[in-house]
Amino acid sequence: MLFENKVVLNRYATAEEIADLMVFLSSDKASFISGSYYRIDGGQGATSV
Repeated sequence: MLFENKVVLNRYATAEEIADLMVFLSSDKASFISGSYYRIDGGQGATSV
């Protein structure tokens, strides 16, 4: 079984999707966020396989 098939969205994240989170977290819109952990895993962490 391919790893992609275990991910709820059936694909890897794109570089742009990861960069979008980094841009947001470094922006003023995220100024009140601290000590958070963000999983960019296509929902895999929310399921039990």
